[in-house]
Amino acid sequence: FLQTVTGVSPTVVVSSDAEWTMETIEVTGTKPAPVAATSSSATAPSSATASSVLSIARRYIGVPYVSGGSTPAGFDCSGFTKYVYAQVGENPPRDSYSQRYAGTVVPASQARPGDLIWWPGHVGIYTGNGQHIAARQPGTALHEGPIWRANPIYIRVLS
Repeated sequence: FLQTVTGVSPTVVVSSDAEWTMETIEVTGTKPAPVAATSSSATAPSSATASSVLSIARRYIGVPYVSGGSTPAGFDCSGFTKYVYAQVGENPPRDSYSQRYAGTVVPASQARPGDLIWWPGHVGIYTGNGQHIAARQPGTALHEGPIWRANPIYIRVLS
């Protein structure tokens, strides 16, 4: 939350002899069934899973871009999309080129939030209304904003 509001990461200083512990919690569940899309749902997620993708993706706003990064410590574009989709039970390939073929291409007029948005060398997650969320380039934190390149390819990974 602090990063989103101020754009600055807080600094935490810890003694070098500090001890850390972490409790492990097991979570189980089932993947929700997709909800049928209607022609009026062009800017709304088509299922609970698509809503989950957007919710999960937005948790990582502010994470730094790290070349080759695939964890919340730092993401590159395809590491981010793979990580997010894995949280809803999907397993797209690791690199952006292969993610281009991870689902079904849909025309821009039928793109829905939760679809991948792809260009050669870059991939992100479409959030609707001409916006997407992605790890874009070194020196910039992951963020949601306007689609800045022309002619993206939209890829439906979720049912």
